[in-house]
Amino acid sequence: RVISQKLSEAFGQSFLVENRPGANGGLGAELVAKAAPDGYTLLIAASGPIVINPVLYRKVAYDPLTDFVPISQITSFQYAVVVRDASPIQSIQDLMNRARENPGTLSYGSTGIGGGGHLAGAMLEKIGGVRLIHVPYKGGAAIWGDLLGGNLSFTFEALVTAAPMMKSGKIRGFAVTGAQRSATLPQLPTLAELGYKGYSIGQFQGMLAPAKTDPYGKLIKENNITPD
Repeated sequence: RVISQKLSEAFGQSFLVENRPGANGGLGAELVAKAAPDGYTLLIAASGPIVINPVLYRKVAYDPLTDFVPISQITSFQYAVVVRDASPIQSIQDLMNRARENPGTLSYGSTGIGGGGHLAGAMLEKIGGVRLIHVPYKGGAAIWGDLLGGNLSFTFEALVTAAPMMKSGKIRGFAVTGAQRSATLPQLPTLAELGYKGYSIGQFQGMLAPAKTDPYGKLIKENNITPD
């Protein structure tokens, strides 16, 4: 929504945000891929629909290489491993010990099969030698509802969302998933620091348009459009 405000200021036109969750971002990507290349429909997408879905699924309704024209990368980010404040889990080591003692009992949520959160959990299973329950959701709001309600053991959340929730006291964070600590939550160590050697996962967000759309990239650069 911040990007849409900047675009509106730069081009003097309204940009409406239409959320299309589902299929790890694939539903929104399909909508944009089939839209007219008239500059009125743009896609803000993370790695899921552009990089992961075409590899994960035998068939997707779009080709990320030919159905879109890239405009700009917006950001890159990593996740925090978080639990609700009332959770009995006190640390990553505690979480992993519980997972080893009771395989297949600890659950985590993600926004879809093959999404960044799902892959973060799968990597933790592989490197940590544990078995977890992955619960895919259609959107982030449902994950938060179940996490705070005690129906999920933990989850992987983008730092931009996790930081204010931690500050409010609703959740606690144990670690971040990137190769380095984040300036957003510098107190959280990386999973690699905690002994999970080789663990590193994150995502990017970018802006794309339907193929054959006149490129916005030059105009965005000229107008210095950033999310601040």
